[in-house]
Amino acid sequence: MAIGRPLNLTANVASKVISATATASQTQFTVTGGYRINELAVYRNGIRLVNGQDYTATDGLTVTLTQAATLSDIFEFQVFDSFNIADAIDSNSASQTIGGDLTVIGTLIAGAGTTVSFATTAFGLEGTPSITVASITGAASTLSGITKITNSTASTSSSTGALIVTGGVGIGKSLFVSEGISVGGTITYDDVTNIDSIGIVTAGKGLRATTGGLIVTAGVSTLAGTTATNMSVSGITTLTGGTIVSGITTIDASGVNVTGVVTATSFSGDGSELSGVVSGIEVKSSGSSVGTSLTALNFSGATITTGSAGITTITIAAAGLSTSAYAVPTAGLTTYLKLSDAQEHKLTASGITTVTCYGGTEGESHTLRIVNSGVSTVGFSTYFLWPSGSAPSLTISDGAINLVSFTVQRVGTAGTQLLAGASLNFSY
Repeated sequence: MAIGRPLNLTANVASKVISATATASQTQFTVTGGYRINELAVYRNGIRLVNGQDYTATDGLTVTLTQAATLSDIFEFQVFDSFNIADAIDSNSASQTIGGDLTVIGTLIAGAGTTVSFATTAFGLEGTPSITVASITGAASTLSGITKITNSTASTSSSTGALIVTGGVGIGKSLFVSEGISVGGTITYDDVTNIDSIGIVTAGKGLRATTGGLIVTAGVSTLAGTTATNMSVSGITTLTGGTIVSGITTIDASGVNVTGVVTATSFSGDGSELSGVVSGIEVKSSGSSVGTSLTALNFSGATITTGSAGITTITIAAAGLSTSAYAVPTAGLTTYLKLSDAQEHKLTASGITTVTCYGGTEGESHTLRIVNSGVSTVGFSTYFLWPSGSAPSLTISDGAINLVSFTVQRVGTAGTQLLAGASLNFSY
């Protein structure tokens, strides 16, 4: 039995008791659910404490002891909880439950931010309230103002999205859609700017392209008696009647007349009536293409025999071929090695010269014999990369022979790299 004067409550006053066991030297306790200030009784091991002398309780949540508790002390907090009047509405209550019906004779006003849960039927709602409901069911609704649906769920079928309508929709004025429109059935309209259809588009009164032309990127196009200003077809086109493409192509029974460029994967026939046809031979200069159009081949001292069907036979005797075991670059202030000519090169050096190169293929191996004619100083461009980063000092005396070997590491726009090494001053 508690010692001290307990709280005496009338029958209409409900109370609750919160119990807690203290830890060693604990001074502060939290009252679960809080309390009303000055509406609290505190007991320590059954003895009631005095507010302001033995403890303080001023924030509605915690109680602070004047003297620290001992381990395992039992504290009880008797809280004045509520004042109940049967079948009455308490205007000061945060929430209240009425078990029976609520009948209002007059006006029921709900303030801003008020939420009504589980209402099933409402009559005569007027004014400008903000009403949030989970579901509305009714025979018919008429809305005279702007109706806004803030849910942003996208629609992927007739049963998904922020607004789901099981019947038809009649719209008296314009409709703006910021994203795509998917139609499961037939769409009928008087005028439209863009059409994007995954099915068949049927134009009952014809199809007219006034600008931009008609572009078919795939499939089979069948045109019967078609007139178009500009037509681009990348698939198969079947023309069953005379088709005229103004300013570009005329196709009829007499043939095809093209005033521009014709591109095809293959041509049929002997080509005897064609002029200005690309030979198909590509000409390169030091590995770089200089073109294929209108390539002319001029043979001197060879036997040329013209055959039939545009085939020509060229016979070159072995004695007519000129070959060279190595390339001899032209010496000067800068000596250029043409790597595409040969893989062995000989340079007769005289005076001062710098060796560089062009062309070549990655992985090729080359040698450069350098024979001095007089005292000669030979250097190398930055294309040549040497072991440890140091270029060799070649023998400069008259008649000296030096040998440089290198492998093509890289060519192209990134810059040529040659991995080089040198053998110096060959002699008896």
